[in-house]
Amino acid sequence: MVRVIILAIAAAALAGCSQTASRSGYRAVDPNAPIAPGAVRIAERPIDPDKWAMRGGVLRLANRPPQRATLHVCRPAACAEPAFAVVVMTPGAPRAPDREALKRIATEQIPSQNELNQLIASANPSAAASRVVSSNVATLKGQPGIVMEIERRAANGGRTVHQFGGFAFAGGMMISVQSYSTDREFARRNRDLILERIDIREGPRVDTGTVVETTVPATPAAPAPTPPAAPQRL
Repeated sequence: MVRVIILAIAAAALAGCSQTASRSGYRAVDPNAPIAPGAVRIAERPIDPDKWAMRGGVLRLANRPPQRATLHVCRPAACAEPAFAVVVMTPGAPRAPDREALKRIATEQIPSQNELNQLIASANPSAAASRVVSSNVATLKGQPGIVMEIERRAANGGRTVHQFGGFAFAGGMMISVQSYSTDREFARRNRDLILERIDIREGPRVDTGTVVETTVPATPAAPAPTPPAAPQRL
């Protein structure tokens, strides 16, 4: 049942978004081609292609820049516990965020959600509830970032889902990785492995807007059509 809910949410979130890439500042490129000036190239790999499936696209939300989103789902019977992760990359972030500013977010803003969560839990003890277990500043991708853990309790005494999140900054992008599983250590491990497998490189700096390149395998050119044979003269 947990896996069915996960897939339903993911399908609703990502349905139809992959067709908007050409109009959003994102473009697919050959990974062996040089990085264009002003571009940021993203290469994202699954934890294990035999066990994990990936689906990605571009999200267009009101009053926000286009975001690149990827869903990682452990295939049926490939993992001991259900697990999935959502990666969202948002352009326009600082290349070197201020550690003190991140510390205030990690130690004040994120934990403040527990006050509302406690009110909800006290009003209806059998309802679904969540709790921020920890939130701290850490070094991710060579820059200050945020790591956090959230417990999500299912309604009516159902199993708890563990969420391990990470917010990293690289190449003018904010990278959000949110990993979920009913196995706490498995969720933490998956977050760290996905972050390790995201490679972001920048082209020469320019003053214009950033174009995000997503790598795809090189596709050979289609063969030229064979012209029809000339009719024979009788």
